[in-house]
Amino acid sequence: MAGGVILSDWLALRAFNDATTKTNWGGLLAMSTLSLVPVLIIFFAFQRYLIEGIATTGLKA
Repeated sequence: MAGGVILSDWLALRAFNDATTKTNWGGLLAMSTLSLVPVLIIFFAFQRYLIEGIATTGLKA
């Protein structure tokens, strides 16, 4: 499922870049920003566990 989401985001971003006309840079930036929002939400939600895992990996008991 995640692969399909990434592919659909890529296809949506490619729709804003057309070789025959001018590129809609504003729309491309907006879509790029919106596609990063779910990734950032997941990162901030699980940041504590990520940092905990990194910090405890190097410790010996």
